Formats: sequence, structure tokens, C-alpha cells
Amino acid sequence: MIINPGGTLFAYQYTEAWLDTRSYRDPDGVDWFNNARLAALANRDFCLSLREQFRTYHERSWGIGCGDTPRGYVVAGAPPALVPPEPDGTVSISNAIACMPFTPDEVLAMLDYLYHEQPQTCGPYGFYDAYNLAVSPPWYSRTIYGINKGCALLMLENARSGLIWDVYTSSLLIQRALNVLGFTKHEKAQ
Repeated sequence: MIINPGGTLFAYQYTEAWLDTRSYRDPDGVDWFNNARLAALANRDFCLSLREQFRTYHERSWGIGCGDTPRGYVVAGAPPALVPPEPDGTVSISNAIACMPFTPDEVLAMLDYLYHEQPQTCGPYGFYDAYNLAVSPPWYSRTIYGINKGCALLMLENARSGLIWDVYTSSLLIQRALNVLGFTKHEKAQ
């Protein structure tokens, strides 16, 4: 796995929100889609490993990433990372939702849990950025960061229809760039 220094989900997701790497490999043979999938699974596993310490984390509530926390905006991550993570029990809802193409079952389970059992996480524009049950009183963000919400929405549409991936990746400029960068096309993962 190729890691980003802070292990934040957002760094794995943002390029993937636009470019459909499911059928491409870079010149070194790296499968960037699978790399992002592995990062999502590692982030979830890290959260699950902390469920005894932070009650916000469990099978249906996970996701450490950039966003709102009880301490304000934080750039957070999970192993593997070059910088040791400092989890505080906050779940970055937007960052977890943006994992939909990589871990659909896990994200759908989380959305069901949040909607039915944590209604305070929802507002007039969908889910707020984050929440944390490990602090007293439990904390629920009322913030919506456009960059986080935007990435989550793009990834939801990609998981649903592939529209953003299809339009962006098939454009002539992107196809030229992939060729110049030495990316090679492979069969899409099933």
C-alpha cells in the first residue's frame, strides 16, 4: 500500500472522486483504486480497534479524516501513516461516506445507523460533517464543509452510476494526460 503522511482518508479519495482508476495502473503498476480501498479498510479497522476507548467507533460508525471535531477543524488520519494518529473519538461522516465506491456495504451500514440511531447527525442538507459520542456531553457538528460534502456527493454518484468518473476520465485532455503519465488500461475490477 502507498500511504500518505497523515493517513487521512481525504487524501486517498479526492483524486478518486474524479478519475476512474479502476481500469488503470500507473507506470509502476500501482492500482490506485485498490490502494484507496485498502486505506478505507485500514481506517475502519483502526476505528474498530479503538471501540473500547471511544464509544463512537464500532462496526457501523467509523471514519477518521479531515473535518470538524469538538476542538475545531482537524486534519486527522489513521494508520498506516508516517505521523502517529491522535484519535479523539470523532467520526468524520463525510470522509466515511466518500468511501462508498471502495467499501459500499460498510458505508451503507453506517448511513443506516446514523439515520436511524443518530438523527442528530442529519440536517436540512443531509449529514453534518462529524460527531463524537466519546465526549461529555456527546458532540454533534452543525458544520457542513463544502469540500468534504462535495467529495462525498461525487463518490455517492460514482458508486451509483459512475457518471463523474465517466465524464471526467473519458475527456480528451484526461486521456492525453494518462497517456503522457504512462498509465496503462486494464480490465475494470468486478
